[in-house]
Formats: sequence, structure tokens, C-alpha cells
Amino acid sequence: MLAIVAAVLLGTPPKISHPLLTAPLARAKKEKKTVFVAFSASWCGPCRKLHSTLEKPENEKLFKKAFVDVEIIVLETDKKIPNTVGGLDLLTKLGGAEEGIPFFAAIAPDGTILADSRRDGPGTNIGCPMAPDEIAYWDTFLSKVPTLRPDARKTLVAAFKPEG
Repeated sequence: MLAIVAAVLLGTPPKISHPLLTAPLARAKKEKKTVFVAFSASWCGPCRKLHSTLEKPENEKLFKKAFVDVEIIVLETDKKIPNTVGGLDLLTKLGGAEEGIPFFAAIAPDGTILADSRRDGPGTNIGCPMAPDEIAYWDTFLSKVPTLRPDARKTLVAAFKPEG
């Protein structure tokens, strides 16, 4: 966490290294994608909404073209569903331990943190984008992902807008 704060102060993009990211980062490098890591729990309605929206067939195809998707289970209360070992540590290293869930981040194959779900730093996690300002930030978040085509970004932003 201290390294992330220092990188921000120095103006260099922060990098992260963690055992839970080793395989996804290697896969992202091989496939020329970005890692999307999302922290969630079964009891978390916004977490389920985030994942179900991204898993709709019209969205999933576009999402998986740009991202290696990693779901990390944390704060789970259902004893039948285990927390991901090391998940809370990774969430803390990304600065999301005090933010609530869902919390997500986009990470380049070299470990550079491109963006996370905090709109304006600590205490501003958007979670699942539902309100207009959250959807606007989701668009900003996606704009920082070099592996996502503009047309795919437009579709993935529209997916969270209310119908009607």
C-alpha cells in the first residue's frame, strides 16, 4: 500500500505484485489483455449485479476479449463458500480494504494499476455502477484500459444504464 501511495505522489503509475495475480498477469501478457480483478461475496447484491451484467452474452464476449477476469471472494459469511486465501491481503494492497465491495481494479500485464473503482481516491468506491455519476465513472475507468475497443467500451457502459 505504501508503494502505491509513493507512486501516486511521484506521478508514476503504481505497480502491484501478489501471488493471486501471478497466473492472471502471465495469461494477460500472453493474450495481450488487461486483468480485471473484482472482490465480492455471495451476500452482496451489488456484487451479483456487477457480475451478472458483465456475464450477459452480449457483454461477456466483449469483456473477455479485453480482460482476464479474476473474482476474489472476501468477507464471505456463508460457511459453504470459502473466502479466497490471500484475497483480503490483495484487497488491502490495492487500497480497497476500507472501501466495501464490490471493489475492482484494472491491471496491466506488467502489474501497473491502470484504474480502480474509486472515483476520487479513498472513500469513493462506486461498487456496481448504477447511479448516473457511477456509470460516468465506469466509463472513465474503462477508458483507461488499452485492450478495450471504443465500441466495446460504449456497450459495456450502456449495459449499466437503466432501460427505458
